This record gives sequence, C-alpha cells and structure tokens, in this order.
Amino acid sequence: METNGTSSLNLSTNKAPTDIVIPKRVIRTRFLDVKDNLDLVIYSLFRSTDSGLVDELYLRIKEDGGDFTDLAHHSDGPESQSNCIVGPCPITKAHPAIAIKLKSLPPGVVKPPFLFSKWSVLLRVEKRIPACFRDWEKTIEEVLLQEMSSNDQAS
Repeated sequence: METNGTSSLNLSTNKAPTDIVIPKRVIRTRFLDVKDNLDLVIYSLFRSTDSGLVDELYLRIKEDGGDFTDLAHHSDGPESQSNCIVGPCPITKAHPAIAIKLKSLPPGVVKPPFLFSKWSVLLRVEKRIPACFRDWEKTIEEVLLQEMSSNDQAS
C-alpha cells in the first residue's frame, strides 16, 4: 500500500517497516527453520538404463578416481549437457529420493549404483555451500515483515 510515496505494511500500528524491530533471535530461529532450503550443493549425476555400463563406470571412477565429465556423453539425462554436473542448487530442488542420498553422502565419495525410476544412477557430492545467517538475515527479516502485514490484513 502506498501512502504519501512511502511503502507501508498496513499494520494496526501503522508503522513503516523501518519502525518495526524484529528481534534477532526470531530471525535466527526462522533461518534455522529454513536453512535446509538455503544450503546449496554441487553434485555429479550420471544415469543410464544400461545398468552394466553404470556398474563398469562406477568401478572405473572408484579405481582411477575418474571424473564424471569424461563419462557425460554416456549419460541418458539432461545433465549430460553439463558434463554431469548439477548445481549449485538447494538440495531440496532434487527429487526427494536423490535429495536423501545427497544429504548423507560425504563430498568426493561416489555412491554405488542405485536404481531410480528406470535408470541406474551414480551420484557424487562435489561441494556443499552452507547458507550463512549473515547473508540471509535481511531477506528473512523482510519475509517476516511481509507475513506480519499479511496476518494483520487478514484479521
């Protein structure tokens, strides 16, 4: 809502967003609640309907410390266009079955082949990029202010 050229949240107190102070502990609590959605991961994903090929490539990577990039042309999925690299993206953007494996897989370790839908899949976490409170504090505060405004308008 615009009032005299300034933005207002239309709270019952009619305070502008800069007049409202949300305690840092509230912001930190919300950050911790949503942190899983903010943490990023870069991972390698290889999939093929040929499970024999996937088994062979797994052994090659495990023995030689090989790179998924060299195997990309064999992958059946769209990640073959990015040298089998996915991300950085939130883990929660991956399919839930893949996300569970990503959460438990240490960086640099290749997950032995597993079946996913019609594919046999290899997976390796390349890097985790944890969300930092300092980077998200202002955004979360703005979301909380918007929620306060929405709740006030609904009452």
